Amino acid sequence: MKMRGRESDREEALLQVLRGGAFYAIDELERSLNCGADDLARMVDELRSRGYDIERRPGSGYRMVETPELVLPADIRAGLHTEVVGGRIVGYGRVGSTNAAALELARRGAPEGTLVIADHQTRGRGRLGRRWESPPGAGIWMSLILRPAVPPERAPAITLVAAASVTQAIRAVGLPVLVRWPNDVIVASGRKICGILSEMEGAAESVQHIVVGIGINVNQRPDDFDPSIRGTATSLFAELGRTVPRPDLAAGVLNDFDTAYHRFCRGGLAPLLPRIRECSSLLGEHVAVWIEKQEVFGQVLDIDDWGRLVLRDDHGMIQQLPAGEVRKIELSD
Repeated sequence: MKMRGRESDREEALLQVLRGGAFYAIDELERSLNCGADDLARMVDELRSRGYDIERRPGSGYRMVETPELVLPADIRAGLHTEVVGGRIVGYGRVGSTNAAALELARRGAPEGTLVIADHQTRGRGRLGRRWESPPGAGIWMSLILRPAVPPERAPAITLVAAASVTQAIRAVGLPVLVRWPNDVIVASGRKICGILSEMEGAAESVQHIVVGIGINVNQRPDDFDPSIRGTATSLFAELGRTVPRPDLAAGVLNDFDTAYHRFCRGGLAPLLPRIRECSSLLGEHVAVWIEKQEVFGQVLDIDDWGRLVLRDDHGMIQQLPAGEVRKIELSD
C-alpha cells in the first residue's frame, strides 16, 4: 500500500487503510503515507476531531474501532464524473451538523463544490429549526458549498434543482419518488425519504455562498425511526426491502446535480422546469400552504421559473408563493 499526496489526501488514505479494523504498525503507516511520526500523529488527531474513533495500542499501532459502514470521501470520489461538485470532500465520522460545518468552511474561503459528508450527525437540522434524525451507518448526510453568480432572489430555486437530482438518483435504484415543493422528496404514501435545507449568506445585491444540505434516509429499518415520526418518515430499505450502497447513491445525486447546477447558472430555472414539473407531487392538487402566519388554500397550477408555487386560491386569484409549508387537502376539508 503505497500512497502519497497532500495532507488531506494522506488523511483520506489513512482512513481507507484503517477502515478494516485491524491494527497497523506505526512504522508501516509512516512508510506507506510517506510521512514522519509527528505528521502521522497530527493526521490521527485531525481524524479523531472529525469523529473517527481511532485507537492506539503500544506495540500494535493504530486501528479504527469497529464502526458501521462508513461513507468515506474516496468511496464517493470513485463514482464521480463532475466538473465542480465534489472537487474537495471533507468527511466526518461524527459531526453536529454538516450544514454548520460547511458554512464555517465557506466563510473561510472553501472553493465552490466543496462537499461535507458525515456518517452521523448529532444535531442534524431541517427547515424551520426542526431536528433531523441522522443515525450512524444508515443515511446520507451531506452539504455542498456553492457560489452561484445569480441574484439573491433567484438563489432559493437551487433547492428545487437539488430535490430533482435526488429524485432522479433514487429512481435510478428502483424507488419511484416525487418532490413535495419546495424541499422534500417523498414516496407514494406521502412519507418523507429526503429533506433539503439551503442556507444563503451574502449582501442584498449578491450571493456570497449557499450551502445546500441533503439528508437521505437510506438503510434505516422501520423500527429505527423514533415513534413520533414513523408515520411520516421512511427509508430506501423500508420501501425496497434491501440495503442500498450509500457511496453509490451519494455519487448519483452529485453527478446529476453537477450537470443541473451548471444549466441553472447559465440559464436560470427555466431550462430545468420540465424535469422539476415532472418530479412534482403537487401539480393539479388542492393544497393548503402555510405562509406568513396564515394558510392559503387553492389549486396548484404550476411551478414558475423563479421556483414559486403558482396557486389559484379559493377566491379565484392567482398567487405565486416563494416558500411555505404545504399539505394536500381533500375538497371536503
